Amino acid sequence: MIRLALPDGHQQKHVIGLFDQTTLSLSGYQLGAPEKHPGISLPGAAVTVIRPQDIPGQVAVGNFDLAVTGLDWLLDHLCRFPKSPVEALLSLGIGRVRVVAVVHEEVGADTITDLKRLLAEGPVGRPFFRIASEYVNLADRFALHHHIVNYRVIPTYGATEALI
Repeated sequence: MIRLALPDGHQQKHVIGLFDQTTLSLSGYQLGAPEKHPGISLPGAAVTVIRPQDIPGQVAVGNFDLAVTGLDWLLDHLCRFPKSPVEALLSLGIGRVRVVAVVHEEVGADTITDLKRLLAEGPVGRPFFRIASEYVNLADRFALHHHIVNYRVIPTYGATEALI
């Protein structure tokens, strides 16, 4: 039995489009309200629908053999668990997420170099620098890589830009 994990949420439409280009068919994987265990026209395969951010961890612990998720969630997982057995097999060429770093205009930094210089001069209006991200492990790695000290990662869920 091959255990396949598919994402819910915004990645669903891309996965549905991908399956539409194959001879495989899914039943019960409709937009917005997929069944937890949709059917698939591949004998010996079972499908489960879960959140894309949970997929790398679930594959790592052996609950699934194969999965479709975003590279963003795989990289976030690997930041936290660098020795994880999970790896990307191939890019499906579907979906797209652009992860960027932004600061409020009052901070006065246009580049990471500007930001590091400002932070080296002292606190930027508060005792620690706040980094808001849905990708907490990527954000933490970014801060460590750029030698940003005295920071806190604030987890966000969904539309992070709404928090800002």
